[in-house]
Amino acid sequence: MIIATSFMIQVKYISGLIKLRVRKVHETALFEFFEVQARNKKIIFRNNRPLLKSKGLHKKRIDWKLIEGTLANQFIQEEIPRKLNEYFSQNEIKS
Repeated sequence: MIIATSFMIQVKYISGLIKLRVRKVHETALFEFFEVQARNKKIIFRNNRPLLKSKGLHKKRIDWKLIEGTLANQFIQEEIPRKLNEYFSQNEIKS
């Protein structure tokens, strides 16, 4: 599998598209940590994708958790993981 360590996602919002830079900052056997950065704010999401892959659970939904920073808008907080999942499904090369 090839995933760039830094990439961009776009989230639709009332005022238009919000461009966010995403950077993988850490990975363990259980979790991946991604820093999501807008113009003036950084937040960190954690997912359980490595754990699911190690157990062969490729169809199971990836769980995301906001572990650092805050977002005032719940829609954006839910949309970022959806866009990250979209990015992974479009850019993974399965071996």
